[in-house]
Amino acid sequence: MSTTLLALETLIAKELGYAGGTPTAGATTTVTDTSSDSPFSTGDSSQLFQNAWVRIESDSAGTPRNVGDIRRITTYTPSNQQVTHDAFDYTNATTMTYGVHMGLPPTRVGLDKGLLEYINEVLRNTMYRNKLLLTLVTDGDMETSGVTNWTDATSGGTVAKSTATGITLGKQSLAITAGAANGYARTANIDVTSGQRYHVAVDVMCAGTEAQLGATLEVYDATNSASVGTVSSGAHARSQRYLWLNFTVPSTCSNIQVRLRGDTASGTNYWDNLSLRQLNNKEANLPSWFVNPHWAEELYYWGGGTTASSGSDRAADERTYTRMNWWRIVQDHTGLTPYKIQYSPDPPPGSHLFLECIRPYDEMSALTGTTDADQDLIKSWVLARVYADRDKKELAQRWLLEAQLLHRRHHPVVRRRIQLGEPF
Repeated sequence: MSTTLLALETLIAKELGYAGGTPTAGATTTVTDTSSDSPFSTGDSSQLFQNAWVRIESDSAGTPRNVGDIRRITTYTPSNQQVTHDAFDYTNATTMTYGVHMGLPPTRVGLDKGLLEYINEVLRNTMYRNKLLLTLVTDGDMETSGVTNWTDATSGGTVAKSTATGITLGKQSLAITAGAANGYARTANIDVTSGQRYHVAVDVMCAGTEAQLGATLEVYDATNSASVGTVSSGAHARSQRYLWLNFTVPSTCSNIQVRLRGDTASGTNYWDNLSLRQLNNKEANLPSWFVNPHWAEELYYWGGGTTASSGSDRAADERTYTRMNWWRIVQDHTGLTPYKIQYSPDPPPGSHLFLECIRPYDEMSALTGTTDADQDLIKSWVLARVYADRDKKELAQRWLLEAQLLHRRHHPVVRRRIQLGEPF
């Protein structure tokens, strides 16, 4: 279950001293909250919130103001239920929500280390199990946020990520609605060598009326403006399909594109796991986040199941998984990425190639950013670090013990494997 950075920071801040709400009035230098659930009470001490930090957490106005900005509170006036702070750029308004952090700021302020740094330190050192698609296509697994890596080449079409439909692995698919028959979205140009053999495969599900169904995978020679090959979903397009083809790079071709086409206008196709790899290469770069060979667990391939209309259109929900006979991780100190994987023999035609591994959670920056990390685990590790830094040993030990207990429940254990007698 995903949680936002704002929710995670608030959860942790409540253990250190936190109050929040919606202003009932304000200026650039004040937040006033006289609502029935206000954390500001007329019976408070005027010292309660002094020197704390106030942050505007959200703004529902058409043009959001001050969101994410932090200011130091200089004065608390309980009788007015109001805090005074260093000036924001814009007036605080009733469309906003605010949070007051008493223990430490949500992000670094001068020499004061913020919650965000602690959270990202923990995320970088907390692991989860991941299936990594080995492909030459940037965002081939469709897991990158947004569609920057996909070009909509059809007037009136739409390209977006879906978190609900057509997902065969991970959390997202690429939803493409063509603006016209045979409309498509495509990858950027991919460097290739003429005469080389490549394999391309993709998962797809079609949605719409019967007349709108149909999806086509196309390899396009971007150098010579010509199609290299296509394969279509056939009569069973509404089910989860698996399309693939092998092709030889044409003479004089130095760049190709992979195009994900809709056969008709207005139908929406959901694409996932776009594989592209050179045949007989037996080597692939691993991403820059992969910095430890012990993170690798198993290499395996999978392909479609029962043939629907041709040898290269298959039912994705009948796929089978097979471990590779031999593989190893090698370090390349001079390469673009620090590690590569070598394997033998080639997977059979019509297959995705995946490395099962563990990896660290991504850092977060935007308040609306999300993570799948267990929020209680992250909270415990952060508080253990915070109290250790403040030399509060008993509190540090209390949160450390809870973190270790949750760690044993959630942290994946690396599954060791044997590689032809070589030590792991």
